Amino acid sequence: LCALETNEIVHREGPLRGGIFTRVASSHVRIGSFEYFASIQDRKSLETLFSYSVRRHYSEIDPKPAPDNVLEFLRQVAKKQASLVAKWMSLGFIHGVMNTDNMTISGETIDYGPCAFMDHYKKDKVYSYIDKRGRYRYSNQLEIAKWNFLRLCEALLPLIDNDQDKAAQKINDSFVNLFSDYDKTYKIEMNKKLGFDNEASIDQDFKILSEFLEILEENKLDLTNSFKALEFKRERNQLCTSPRYLTWQKIWENKIEPNEENVLKMMEAQNPYLIPRNHVVERIIRNSYQAKYEDFHRFLGSMKSPYSKPNHPGLTSPPSEDEAIKNTFCGT
Repeated sequence: LCALETNEIVHREGPLRGGIFTRVASSHVRIGSFEYFASIQDRKSLETLFSYSVRRHYSEIDPKPAPDNVLEFLRQVAKKQASLVAKWMSLGFIHGVMNTDNMTISGETIDYGPCAFMDHYKKDKVYSYIDKRGRYRYSNQLEIAKWNFLRLCEALLPLIDNDQDKAAQKINDSFVNLFSDYDKTYKIEMNKKLGFDNEASIDQDFKILSEFLEILEENKLDLTNSFKALEFKRERNQLCTSPRYLTWQKIWENKIEPNEENVLKMMEAQNPYLIPRNHVVERIIRNSYQAKYEDFHRFLGSMKSPYSKPNHPGLTSPPSEDEAIKNTFCGT
């Protein structure tokens, strides 16, 4: 919602200017909220939280904590979270701490910690300094979303059946195809970046998309700028000189040629010019230590329209080698 100066000094890695971020969301109910009451076996509070959450976020569902209502609630939460994570990945966003207490049941991004947007594409990219084993790496975010969702299912088992084995079986029967839906949602979102929206050819189109990502990684190309370049013939011809890319380019161009105008419109809506680049954010932070906010206001103004070409080209440039941010921290 806003960022405020406190006019006080806060001691972190040194004396820094104090500030407060004020955030809003449709609620702050997380998977962890349900886990808490389940862990202390407080069924009454679990039922109260369920009914509250349904009324607040999924009003089409009966708020009574009955088995069928709980199962439908889980289905709706899964859809929202799958869509959210797919959107993260389509923009190269890497959540810093994707634990169950940072996953809302409304499907909103919250508590992203040492997050970052990817510059040069690398499927296993990790920014968070504390994520030493890459649990929350870019390519694992869908799997972590599934793992987190299973924790929500476990927390709600008592509301599905008093016999936990029977409750688990009811979930298994209801969600046999659910995890494949997570993957399908991701494929649909990513395919749009190349202008593909035909569900009948979703897997074939995703192979084309996947090869493009491999080409980006092989050639250390910028994720955001590379997809944007494809929208313009001159830029796409100059994007990469590798034989693999040139072959891929012909395949993609032949595929979109019959409907190129509509394809490019879809890509324009799906691929932003701007992301909050780590090195730009770092520069703004450093300047703010000296109360220099010109870059911040310029950045904020441009980020209000990330799909429009900015007036400040420096905001779209990948970092130079000495500007590259290798790690991010919760304080960021």
